[in-house]
Amino acid sequence: MEVESREEPGRQPLHGGWADIGNLHVVEAYRRKRVGTYLIGQAADWLDLARLDRVLDYAWAEEHAYDAFLRAVGFQSLTSTERGWRRTPNSTVQAIALTASVER
Repeated sequence: MEVESREEPGRQPLHGGWADIGNLHVVEAYRRKRVGTYLIGQAADWLDLARLDRVLDYAWAEEHAYDAFLRAVGFQSLTSTERGWRRTPNSTVQAIALTASVER
């Protein structure tokens, strides 16, 4: 799991207090045992220390289980976008950005 501040040098300061989560993956054998929830909680604690109070994560439209997990741990839909090449009418992919507040 990676957690990255949106306030790094070179980024626009439009998102003060925001961070991104990336590469959160729990091995199949450990899913539904609160490991992912624990990792999100640990990230939230560290982000709170850094005074970052908003967290973003992203789920592809077909990632129904991951989307459900993010919502279960407190994320809500912020926006959705279509991505992909438009070579044919069926070639686009939709991604959903989700956000959560760090409340401790």
